[in-house]
Amino acid sequence: MEWSEHIALWNEAHIHLIDIRHKTLAIGEQLRSSQLPASGYLFAVRGEARLQLDDVRHTVNGFYILHAGKGQHLQITPLSETFDYYLIYYKARLVFSFWRRPPEQGALSTAFRLPYGFVPEHPLLLYKQVEVMHCAWEEATTLGKLQAKGLFIQIIHQLLQQLQRQPAAAYHPGVVEQVVSYLQAHYAESITLDSVAGHFNYSSRYISKLFKREMGQGLIDYLIKHRIHQAQALLRNTDASVHDIAKSVGYADLFYFLRIFKKHTGMTPKRFKIKSRQSKADVYDAYDRTGLSIEKQRLHGYSDNEDENHYHYIEGESQFMFNRMRYTKAVTLLLGLTLLLSACSGGTSTNGGGTGAASNQPAATIPAAASEGNAQQPEQAFPRTYVDSTGREVVIDKQPERIAVGHFAQMEYFFSLGVPPVASPLAEEILQEFTVTLGELAVTAQVADLGDVMAPNLEKLLDEEPDLIIGSVGIHEDIYNELSQIAPVVLLDLSGEWYDHLREYASIIGKEETAEAYITELTEEMKVSRQALLPFKDETAGFFRLAGRSEFGAMGTSNYNYFFDSNEGLGLTAPDNYPAKWELMSLEGLSEINPDHLFIADSASNYEDKLAEFSSSEVWKSLKAVQNNQVHFFDIAAATNGPYAIKYAIKTIVDSMTQ
Repeated sequence: MEWSEHIALWNEAHIHLIDIRHKTLAIGEQLRSSQLPASGYLFAVRGEARLQLDDVRHTVNGFYILHAGKGQHLQITPLSETFDYYLIYYKARLVFSFWRRPPEQGALSTAFRLPYGFVPEHPLLLYKQVEVMHCAWEEATTLGKLQAKGLFIQIIHQLLQQLQRQPAAAYHPGVVEQVVSYLQAHYAESITLDSVAGHFNYSSRYISKLFKREMGQGLIDYLIKHRIHQAQALLRNTDASVHDIAKSVGYADLFYFLRIFKKHTGMTPKRFKIKSRQSKADVYDAYDRTGLSIEKQRLHGYSDNEDENHYHYIEGESQFMFNRMRYTKAVTLLLGLTLLLSACSGGTSTNGGGTGAASNQPAATIPAAASEGNAQQPEQAFPRTYVDSTGREVVIDKQPERIAVGHFAQMEYFFSLGVPPVASPLAEEILQEFTVTLGELAVTAQVADLGDVMAPNLEKLLDEEPDLIIGSVGIHEDIYNELSQIAPVVLLDLSGEWYDHLREYASIIGKEETAEAYITELTEEMKVSRQALLPFKDETAGFFRLAGRSEFGAMGTSNYNYFFDSNEGLGLTAPDNYPAKWELMSLEGLSEINPDHLFIADSASNYEDKLAEFSSSEVWKSLKAVQNNQVHFFDIAAATNGPYAIKYAIKTIVDSMTQ
């Protein structure tokens, strides 16, 4: 706006004087950043200070005039022993009885909010007038207020006269700089191009073109970069959660914030925090690369420091727990195993429930690699399209290197393929409790713990930057959309045989040859072990879990059919009445099945103590396995039924029965 236009507006304005204040600040004191209740003039009369008006800094020494608009933020920091100043608040209302409206309506609403500052031409005369005006105002009489208003009009006349003669004397920001100030003050709020344009009474198109012309980037692009800069400062300097930080910089949607932060910085918020705290000198600060030349300082509080599904429990399963863990984690792990067993129970089995016929009929045959379908693609052929268990086509652009799994039982499949997962639910507990199956991997593997199987920690998952997520049908459909915002998602059915799963996973990540080599190796071990167990063909074996006080859970033939498969499994003989699926029973129920070899699945630390509870029971002492010292420990880690678990189970069963 030209000063002549500005003077014309003052000429048509009805002026209402609101308040006049005389203040003195000592060094060490500060007028903290506060929002001005009305437009006004600050008249500095003595001392040195730094005035921060929104994002613009004025260094004052002696007489100085600063005009500020309603809603702007003013902060005063004395730099000398004392800083003496007057604040004059006013309200102006324009009257258009004969005046012609300017082309841009924004001029009307912004005329008296225009920020500018300058050194007055006749400071002593101005000082005397301001002093008299303040005394008149302090009289609190009608005549006193009228006198103060008259003097205010005279002072405005003198100031505008100087500005008309010497327009270069005053510094005042243009429209774009005012918009920048607004964005910096309100970035934590919901802001759109239309809302900004409406605030300044300009059209969206006009503001957009003007901003891009002067700033070299779009208004919303600038806002995003400013928000990211503020988020970086909070990550660097506070321990606030990522979710809280996202909300504090204007993003209610955490996932949108995570994606946009990574897009602009090249890393997740968590990695940024770690990197910035390791070496502040090497902090990756995307803001410094954006060219936000107008950015001066965060508005509130100036600092010279620039850092700134319901699901169904198998009956009785919920009573089983790992006493070595905290109760809640044990229940979570139990639920994961329950879900896994439920899926496995859905598979086809040739073993009828309640009989030992399983030992006479093959429950499964390990086929050669499929010649059709997903598994037919040659190893290392990428990109490839995979059709998951829900029928979705998932395009995998390159061979996955950072894989996250949705169920802890899936971890060992990727271990056996030589591609350890980067994240899994209950990773911490599994790596600690399943050392008998995972071996050295339980110590060396770096797998982020995503918490619950049913509701994994998505924020932590994103921090691990997976390039592929393996989910499970029946568990993760409800969060598919959230998962797919992080990385491509493949949902698979947990039911089926271990070798089918291994081939499936291998076909997804291009490790078909590795899978076939492992299957060949384990099949040979199964064959050798089956031969070693032939002498026990006429003896029965039953597998149970300690499900609670005086209660047992029969693990079933269909869930663990490789125990009883006489062609491709170990060829063990199941007792009469041994169920096909998981079944909870009492000690008396166990005595009716009464296997020759009784395998008890539990954690090593609990096994001896729990068995001791049965030692005085006549029913327990009547069991054939107890009388013949054929009660065998079977680590619960084998319950996952994965390639490592099966390898452990084979060795444990053979050693227990032959030694």
